[in-house]
Amino acid sequence: MKNLAIIGWPKSKTHTRTHQACLWAFPPHVSETLLLYLGIIRPVSIKLCNALGQQPRHSLDTHIFVSNSPPKPGDKDGWSPEFTTMVLRTLSTKHSDISLPLDSARLRQIMTAIFRKHFPRLALTPSKATSYVDMQGDHTGTTSDRNYGIHLGPVTGLHISDTAVDVYLEISQVWHATLGLMPVNHHFVESLQKLEMYRINVNKITALNHTRWLVCHDYGLGGNLTPEAAICKAESIFRARPFLIHRVTEHSIGDGVLVRTCSILLFGDMTRPSIEYPPIGGYSPGVLAEAVVIILFALEEWSSGKPVPGDMQDPSLALPLQEACSKLTQYFQQIKTADPTGWNNLSNSIHCAPLERAQKLNHHLTFLGGDLGL
Repeated sequence: MKNLAIIGWPKSKTHTRTHQACLWAFPPHVSETLLLYLGIIRPVSIKLCNALGQQPRHSLDTHIFVSNSPPKPGDKDGWSPEFTTMVLRTLSTKHSDISLPLDSARLRQIMTAIFRKHFPRLALTPSKATSYVDMQGDHTGTTSDRNYGIHLGPVTGLHISDTAVDVYLEISQVWHATLGLMPVNHHFVESLQKLEMYRINVNKITALNHTRWLVCHDYGLGGNLTPEAAICKAESIFRARPFLIHRVTEHSIGDGVLVRTCSILLFGDMTRPSIEYPPIGGYSPGVLAEAVVIILFALEEWSSGKPVPGDMQDPSLALPLQEACSKLTQYFQQIKTADPTGWNNLSNSIHCAPLERAQKLNHHLTFLGGDLGL
C-alpha cells in the first residue's frame, strides 16, 4: 500500500482475539526486507521442509513472527509473549543506543506519551471517544487516559499535565527574552518582534555583528589595507567562496567562518547549546543557507573598499535575500544527501563552537588575571 508493506487487521491482544480494524506500516527498508523474507525465503523454506520429509508449521502460512524449525509437541502458533519480551529487551539493550530494557507494556507507555506530547493531532481526536493512536494500540480512549502515557515526564513528580508544563515554561521564557536575558525562541519570536527592542531576530543581529569581525580576522580584510586592496581582497573572497567549498574526499564542508556564523545564528551568545548533541542527521540546510547569506552580506559591506554597515531588514533587499537563501538551501541539501558523513562533521563543529568560544575566553581571562596579579 503506497509502496509500503503493512500489517492490516491484526488480532486483538485481549482474550477475545478478534481482528482490529487498523493497520501498521513498515519503514521502506524494512518493507523490502520483509517482502524478501515472506515472498522468497519463507516459501523456499517450506518447500525444503517438505522435500526433507519434515512437516512445516502451519503458522508459516498465517503468521509473520514464527520459527522456521519443525514444530514440537505443545508448540503454539507464532512467538510466545515471553519470547517476544526477550527479543524486545535484547534489541533495546544490546543493539540500539537506548540501553533501556523495553517490553510491550513499557513501549505502549512511551509511544502513547510521545504521541500525546508531540503529535496531539493524531493522539487526541475530539470527535471520537477513541483516537486512531489508541485504536492501533488496541485499547479505548478511556483505558488509554487511565493507564497509558501518564507515568512519564514532568507529570510524574510535579502532578502537572505536560500541556501546563509547556505553558508555564513558555511564560518564563517569553519574560526572559523580553528582558534580553536569553535568545529569542522561534516559537514566539513574531510576538516579540512587535516590541521596540525585538524588531528583528536577535540571533541574526548578533550573527551579523560577529561575522563582520570574522571576515576581517579570518579573511584579512581591514587593518592596513588601502581601499583598492580591500576591494581586491573582498572580490577574491567572493570568487574563492571558502565558506561553500565541499572537500568530498575529506568529508569537509565550508570553513571556520561558516561554522561560527551558523553557531551564533543557532545559539546566540550561549556558551553551550541547550541540547547535548546535534540532531540526528545534522542541522538543517536552511540554517546553513541563512549563515551564508549573512557572510555574503558582511563581505558586500566592503565593496567600496571600507566597511559600510548595511541593513538586512531593508525592504528592497527582502526578495533578493530570500531568493539567495532558497538557492543556497538547495545547494546544501544536495551536499547533505551526497555526503552525510561530511554533513555530520560540519554539524558537530557547529554544535561544539559555543563551548570552544567559552574555553578560549576563559583562557584569555586566566592570562589577564595573572598579568594583573589577580
